[in-house]
Amino acid sequence: MKRFLNKLYEKSMFKNILKISEYMLASIINAVIAAASTVILTRIFSPETFGIVNLFNSASSVIMGIMCIGMDSSYIRFFYDPPNGDSNKVLAQKCILIPIVNVLLWGSLIVAFGGEQFSNQFIGIKSISAAIFIFANVLGQIIIRFLNINYRMQGDTHKYFVQSVLTQLFLKLFVVAAALITVNNVVIIGFNALGILFLACIYICIQFKSVFGDVKKTSLSYKGYKEVVFFAVFICPISIISYLNTYTSQLIIKKNLGAHDLGVFSAAALFISAIAVFRTGFVTFWSPFMYKNYETHNKEICMANRIVILFCILGFCIILLASDLLYLLIGENFREQQQILGFLLINPLCITAMETTYYGIAIAKKNHISLINNLVSLLFNCALCYFFTQYWGLTGAVISSAVSGVLLFALNTFWGQKYYRSVDSILRQIQFIAVIFIISFLYYTLYSQKWIFNFIILTFLILELIRNKKLFSMILSLKKYNEGDKYE
Repeated sequence: MKRFLNKLYEKSMFKNILKISEYMLASIINAVIAAASTVILTRIFSPETFGIVNLFNSASSVIMGIMCIGMDSSYIRFFYDPPNGDSNKVLAQKCILIPIVNVLLWGSLIVAFGGEQFSNQFIGIKSISAAIFIFANVLGQIIIRFLNINYRMQGDTHKYFVQSVLTQLFLKLFVVAAALITVNNVVIIGFNALGILFLACIYICIQFKSVFGDVKKTSLSYKGYKEVVFFAVFICPISIISYLNTYTSQLIIKKNLGAHDLGVFSAAALFISAIAVFRTGFVTFWSPFMYKNYETHNKEICMANRIVILFCILGFCIILLASDLLYLLIGENFREQQQILGFLLINPLCITAMETTYYGIAIAKKNHISLINNLVSLLFNCALCYFFTQYWGLTGAVISSAVSGVLLFALNTFWGQKYYRSVDSILRQIQFIAVIFIISFLYYTLYSQKWIFNFIILTFLILELIRNKKLFSMILSLKKYNEGDKYE
């Protein structure tokens, strides 16, 4: 038996599936923690408070993207090939130094000269303490992000797993603890920030030497790091725009529809986390795999696109079929407008599928193209969300999100395939978009007649499983994909 398993492990496809499954386990546990906290918080918090907490975290993510100025992405991109023949420890020092200095410098200036106005604009709470908590949260997130990237790029799945789960656990435990003792929004977001900052301090003690080495022997000079800095500067707006897409939608909903609807919208993110389980686990493995193997593993890369699209569709259908049971996890005050769920999930589905189609842009170092594509998507989302919410409420918000997600998928896929072929059928990508839109429309219109919708989707799932039986057979048997195999 042991000899048989060793032979199986030698197969590259099997090794990759094992590695993805290890990353996926962390995502699954994180999703369980997030779901459990949502179950508790939506029964303790009002929709207004729950919405404010989510807006605080979205605002922190936007500010983190600004403070990092893309150095976290450069750390990933140049991890295996640092400039000047430096070690990745030296690269880590130089990449994290700029974000930390930014947070401390700009955070101090903003808090000192306009803290109340800053927090009021970003999260709707006029408080210097709230501004301090925002920057404390950002600092903790930056530290954890760089340390987490190191485990990920080193392929140290066990430590990555522990750290990811602890991050989610600390974040949720501190918020739940705050919810049990106070209804003050400032205190609650303070607990949120201190939880992540506390964990960051613990892990920087644990990983400091292994990640950064001996800082006394390192020069602060960035000579020879021009390419690293340029890559960061051009990719930075992409990260910011990605965070802004979430934040601006929440901000527009709060302004146009009120904090109550923001809370209902935020609680529905529980369902998005189900898709995020797959995406996070896959992307954590996929990003370093692509940069390391894009020249030699094209067949596996093309196969990954098929697998990801298939699992996106299957997962989407299962969530909608089980939506009545899943909504029982959310507090009664948050169970409104369930018919919008299908459209709400389109954006994360597109972003997940896009992970297998757009890497050609980064490989070709054409980050300005990604920047333009993301900016166009953001502008469409903001404009549509602003106008649609005035006429259709939350339905308008989720439709605008869906349209912007499809637009980003189309633009990035087009340019990604131009520079690196990772898709063996463009038609399959079009069919994917058409299928999820049709299913979402059916769910919305047939919500009051669920039995008809369930019958249609179950029939579709059976046909889809039959159509992809060879692909499933390949996955289950863990046979290495070769050029002679045909999966239609």
